[in-house]
Amino acid sequence: MRNSLWAIAVAGFLPAALPLQAAHQLIRIDVEGSGLSEPVSITNRDALRDFSVWSGPGAYAEGVEETEGFIIDWRAGPSPAPPEGLVRYEARFFEGCYRMDYGCHGGDPALVYVVRYLVDPATGQGFVYLPAPGEKAFETNHTMWRGGREGRWFRASKDWDGYVQPMLRAAGAQ
Repeated sequence: MRNSLWAIAVAGFLPAALPLQAAHQLIRIDVEGSGLSEPVSITNRDALRDFSVWSGPGAYAEGVEETEGFIIDWRAGPSPAPPEGLVRYEARFFEGCYRMDYGCHGGDPALVYVVRYLVDPATGQGFVYLPAPGEKAFETNHTMWRGGREGRWFRASKDWDGYVQPMLRAAGAQ
């Protein structure tokens, strides 16, 4: 009997919590830049979970700061500025909800994070720049601060490079 009451209580609170979860999820990443006539959009849910802006340093799970996630190879630490002349892109991250999700009331996706993404065509290595305070893109990134890592270059994660670079090439990127 006690377990039944507990299950009913949890079931009663669950619908109230779902709209909060649905409202804070990545639903699209647009990458635009060199040689692209229009942005390359990433909408695959698995990829969006893998490249979430709400993961990695600056994000906490059970009081512990995460050490992996997003599109950066955090273990490599900050990188020197990449050489001039690399292929340049801007990656824009949007949150929202899917119309079929419980609690979604539609509306346009909201831009929540912007980074620069450069690719060395000779090596395939990507680099990510986190905008610094005072830069326009930093104002957009208020949903996720990286604990003083802003204003620095980092190597892109192998997962990000391996996922996005073939898409960029297929779309005609340089």
